[in-house]
Amino acid sequence: MDFALPQDLVDYLAERVIGTLESSGMGYLKVDYNETLGVGCDGAGSAGEGLRRQVEGTYAFFERLRARLPELVVENCASGGHRLDPGLMAYCDVGSSTDAHECQELPIVAANVLRLIPASRSLVWAVVRRTHSARELNYRLATGFLGRLCLSGDIVELDDVQWQHTRRAIELHGRVAPLLDDGAWRRFGPRVESYHTPTGWQALLRPTLDGTALLAVLHTFGGEVSQIQVPIGWSDWMVDSALTDGDPSPRVEGDVLRWEPTAPFRGASPRGAASGARRQAAAATGRAEAMHRVLAQTGNTRCGRGGE
Repeated sequence: MDFALPQDLVDYLAERVIGTLESSGMGYLKVDYNETLGVGCDGAGSAGEGLRRQVEGTYAFFERLRARLPELVVENCASGGHRLDPGLMAYCDVGSSTDAHECQELPIVAANVLRLIPASRSLVWAVVRRTHSARELNYRLATGFLGRLCLSGDIVELDDVQWQHTRRAIELHGRVAPLLDDGAWRRFGPRVESYHTPTGWQALLRPTLDGTALLAVLHTFGGEVSQIQVPIGWSDWMVDSALTDGDPSPRVEGDVLRWEPTAPFRGASPRGAASGARRQAAAATGRAEAMHRVLAQTGNTRCGRGGE
């Protein structure tokens, strides 16, 4: 929509869009905008000024949309994350984090997006294929714990074993979801030297504001990674369950989360519950040179403080 058009034409176009959404009872709108801006827009003193006016018009349209349909859920998508700026996200509920859905660097990109928008508003797509090994499947599913887990791909073609593993990941993510609402992420691991051929490992920790729960998402990438050690700050945690493809589960030793992956590109996602004087955490592990993990409290993907 060209917001540089005369106002009556803009009003007409807006009514056609917003009116259609309202009359059809739509509850979800995905705004997918994959065009490049180029040098700007015509019709003003400069291309830059034309672009500024276009952006202002876009914001005004979203304000009209929100005022008329306040319950409508709006997804912001633009070739993955090209428009995840604070201005536009102020009018949107969620945003697609990236289009690198089937790339090895997906965990790295998804982690970077956490600098722009909260995990609870970041859609991370796990594209599952019927040809995936348990390691590859778990790698994709584990990445989804860096935001809102979304599924795509050959979902209806998965065999029983693949689907049961996917279902378990979905259930675990549902238990971890409350951990995505508050707190701040901390990243551990070596510096990223290459996105397309990543090596080493990555760990993201997300404690709750009150310190009673912790989500850990770990990945291993290419190269040799014999052991991952991540300080978690407390010594009264234990892993009590795991989503795994057969790789040894992460464990807590003292105040360190330790994992010994047996192959590159693995993933893990843990869950857990408080019990007695120990914090318990459940873990999910997978292969694919990336590992995601979650420590949890009370019942699933959270860890509780001893005595609470």
